[in-house]
Amino acid sequence: MSAEIAHVVALVHAGKLREAARLLEQLPMSARVLVLRARVTKAPADALAARDLARLEGDAPALVAAAALLGELHLSAAEPRLALHALAEGLKVAEVTGEAADAYLLAVLALAQARVGSPSKAALTAEKALIRAALGSPARVLALRALGRHEEARRDAAEGGVGAEFFVAEA
Repeated sequence: MSAEIAHVVALVHAGKLREAARLLEQLPMSARVLVLRARVTKAPADALAARDLARLEGDAPALVAAAALLGELHLSAAEPRLALHALAEGLKVAEVTGEAADAYLLAVLALAQARVGSPSKAALTAEKALIRAALGSPARVLALRALGRHEEARRDAAEGGVGAEFFVAEA
């Protein structure tokens, strides 16, 4: 990941979306840039375009990030089954690449599972996300929320500098 993209990621995590958007305009187009732009705009069309470009570029991390974002967008639109479908692609990428499933993807998956009426499965998935997530990361914050540990999630978000604006789907 380039230093510029890493800087934008930090801004997005902190909820500094306007500044992130300004910097994204200056970066050459790539799947990763488009995923970040989609997270900033929260526009489904941008997220779909990011997913499609990630597929074309063969950028597995960008594809997983796009799948997680699409899952969030579907959850925010009260479409948990569509969220599960979008998240399945991210899980498939992990399977094909031999990587462990992304912690953030798992946290979003836990929210979707809870919303379709599978609370025990959601809790197990959120616990997996929590184990894989770095302290203070958006993945950890969302996993804690999915587990109903809201006060701990607030503390973790504050310690990690994760802005509320980062999240599309709330637990």
